[in-house]
Amino acid sequence: MKYGAIGESPLERLVLMTGQAPTPFIDTFAFVMARTVMAATKLGVFEALAGGPRAAAEVARTCGTHPEATQKLLDTLASLGYLRKKDERYALPGFVRKWLLKDSPTSLRDIVLLRYVDWEWLSHMEEFITTGRPLDIHGSMAADDWAAYQRGMRALASVGVGETVRRTPIPAGARAMLDIGGSHGYYSVAFCRKYPQLRATIFDLPGAVEHAAPILAREGMGDRVTHHAGNALTDDLGSQQYD
Repeated sequence: MKYGAIGESPLERLVLMTGQAPTPFIDTFAFVMARTVMAATKLGVFEALAGGPRAAAEVARTCGTHPEATQKLLDTLASLGYLRKKDERYALPGFVRKWLLKDSPTSLRDIVLLRYVDWEWLSHMEEFITTGRPLDIHGSMAADDWAAYQRGMRALASVGVGETVRRTPIPAGARAMLDIGGSHGYYSVAFCRKYPQLRATIFDLPGAVEHAAPILAREGMGDRVTHHAGNALTDDLGSQQYD
């Protein structure tokens, strides 16, 4: 799967192949699309439409937003395919219900909200290229950032955890697993649910553990999946106690 300028006809494909399309503009314009989806998610626009089609004024009242500005946002979302518009009323397509409503079992709402933190991190790219000094992401995160990070990573894990567990070989008779940087613990939970004899220790930074612990607790895995706070770059992780 690729994202970018994609020719939908022989003529458009020829224009792209010959370098006649303004691809730098198209590629950099994607940030507008990203921010539009992020804003709609943060302001509760999709949640406001969960019950069925509504007019822009109704959505604005529910979200506490400006009516005219809200309509512009809704029209933009409709042009992007994130909403359907009919008779001045807006409705959710199926994929938005699946991926962006907070109560959906496959919701990616939290990873979309994490993009606000990512946005700030990426604003330092030129500084890194100029100086060569990487951004200490974990050292610079505030408590709210840590919480958003853990929720976002947990949401993203739900997409690939099934395939990860199916494809990862586990030694016969293995009983102890070390999950380095596993934070929310969902991967460890999935492994332990598949292998009843297995227990997992999730090793992560103190800030991660603080905000990931409530997420892990909701899985109800008791002492089979536990957190251990530390620094994988400096702490002794042991060499014999894990399989």
